[in-house]
Amino acid sequence: ERQAQADVVFLDQNIEHEKRSEPLLGCDIARCLQDEGFHGLTVMLTGSSVELQMDEMDGVDLTLPKLGMLLDTVAERILRALAVKRQGKIEDSAPGPSDV
Repeated sequence: ERQAQADVVFLDQNIEHEKRSEPLLGCDIARCLQDEGFHGLTVMLTGSSVELQMDEMDGVDLTLPKLGMLLDTVAERILRALAVKRQGKIEDSAPGPSDV
């Protein structure tokens, strides 16, 4: 039985794990999700000042700061990004001029 995918995945950029000497990077997980066919929105949470650079990484759709943003603003940005991503899927599957 196939399960439905999540609409949104939240990842931290630096994920510490007791069995790893180096942190696992959220951008690596985002890229793997994309490679495996995840079509939902991938949101990177970071305390870093390199937010804009993360938005350009494969698999990362939106980057948000961990602190200092009102929840209403967070919700608005997530909903807007999800709508844009879904609209892109609709446009990708719409017939082009040569298909009509």
